[in-house]
Amino acid sequence: MKRLNLIIPMVTLVLMLSAVSCGAKVTPAPNVDATVAAEVAATRTASDVQEKVAATLSAPTPTTAPPTPTTDSASTIQEFNKAIPIDPDDSDAYNNRGNAYYDLGQWRRAIEDYDKAIHLDPDDAMAYYNRGVAYYNLGQWHRAMEDYDKAIQLDPGYALAYYSRGNAYHDLGQYQLAIEDFDKAIQLDPGNALP
Repeated sequence: MKRLNLIIPMVTLVLMLSAVSCGAKVTPAPNVDATVAAEVAATRTASDVQEKVAATLSAPTPTTAPPTPTTDSASTIQEFNKAIPIDPDDSDAYNNRGNAYYDLGQWRRAIEDYDKAIHLDPDDAMAYYNRGVAYYNLGQWHRAMEDYDKAIQLDPGYALAYYSRGNAYHDLGQYQLAIEDFDKAIQLDPGNALP
């Protein structure tokens, strides 16, 4: 047991130093020692201990969180729910409510509102772009690209649409087309440092 008490900190230190030397950002799991100790206490053999230590230390740590609903987005939706019946032909209201649903991570509901905005104003490049981004988040890259194409057709200077279409091309493995779109986005908006 004394050896195990020495091994755990050593393994942790080696893993952290390895990650740092590779330039990786190290975020230790919360209270690793307590987690390992609890797992070790529930074992009976040395091989069980080794397996539990290895499993605990290699457990993935979540790096991104799902969108967190905000009161602003929820209250925005409530306001648009009141406003839309007053002027049901206002495409901007649907587009903006779609943006609020998007902010909440409710991409399908956002798409429904973008569909309505496009139906009311088929020349609204932003509504096509927004719907494309929602499709992209659902992993529907081809549908997203169709909307980006339409947004670019309606507004050839829409740098963000080129950038987003470039991301979709990249995800589809069409790297040359992705580079061309990224170049066009830079050409149209050289001051914008998009991630």
